[in-house]
Formats: sequence, C-alpha cells, structure tokens
Amino acid sequence: NVPATFHSGMHFCTVIGHNLMAELWHVVFNTAPGKEIPAVASSDSEGNITILRIQPGEKEMEENWVHTLFIINGTRHLVTKASEWDPLYLTVHPGIPMLEGNCVVRSLGYLGTYTAELRALIDLSEDSEPPNV
Repeated sequence: NVPATFHSGMHFCTVIGHNLMAELWHVVFNTAPGKEIPAVASSDSEGNITILRIQPGEKEMEENWVHTLFIINGTRHLVTKASEWDPLYLTVHPGIPMLEGNCVVRSLGYLGTYTAELRALIDLSEDSEPPNV
C-alpha cells in the first residue's frame, strides 16, 4: 500500500522503491512471454557472451531492444547491446554456454523504465536536501 502522505523524502523513496521492485518482480516472474522470435545464436565456449541474430521481419516487435528481457531455453537473459537492423544483432547477459545455431526467444518486455525509475529514487535518497514530497 502506498500512503497518501510521506514522512520524509527517504520514506517516499523507500515506499516507492519497494513498490517498484514488487512490480518488476511480477513482470520478470509472472508475465506471460510474448510471441516466439526466431533467432540464430552464437556463444563463446564459456558462455560469457551470447549474440543473437534476429531476422529482419521481426523488427517491428520492439522499439528499443536494450534492457529487454528474453527467455531463451527456459532461462532469463537481458539484452545489453543492440546493432542496427538488417540483420539485428543482440548481446544478451548472462551468456549461454555452447548455444549455437537456430533458437527461439520470447520477450518478457522492456525493463529500462524500471532501471531509470530506480536510479532516480537512489539519486533522490542520496540528496542531502531532497524536495518536499
């Protein structure tokens, strides 16, 4: 529950931060994945990095691929880098050891908004003179 008033800037940051994390948890673990996206994967032998090549016809699916969460082989991976189209190359972390060739990924959606809002709350909580909320 979010109170109607807050005792301080820190109280505001704490309550809103907890709610934001609960919403993020719900998205990551309870959201139904989107449609299947055909891809071609390439990983190094240790799985430190995995690159996905997305077919050009799939580009309408996402506006901004960086910070999009994927399910690949039943595990969650965050897009950390994206190239331009034709074709699109995405770097995902954590990497998947020995993943090579055709694979199917499903998007859980864009998480960048959560990271931006959390960063703003952290900055506000560290402000020595936060505004009245």
